[in-house]
Amino acid sequence: MTKYIYIDESGDMGEKGSRHIVIAAVIVDDQHPLKRIIKNMRRHKFKKELKKATEIKANKSSPQIIIICWKN
Repeated sequence: MTKYIYIDESGDMGEKGSRHIVIAAVIVDDQHPLKRIIKNMRRHKFKKELKKATEIKANKSSPQIIIICWKN
């Protein structure tokens, strides 16, 4: 069976970067539920805000997007 892994990091490792860095991973058997959540956010709830975004970044997002990302 195929597994899908999504990895993300948070923090800045530059010269004046963060003191800490966080790495998170999610492993799933079926990628479709995650893709559906993202697609619905882009199409319906936050169409204007996420139209040109290639990546959803919390520090550049509205509080509503942050709340929905945490709930899902």
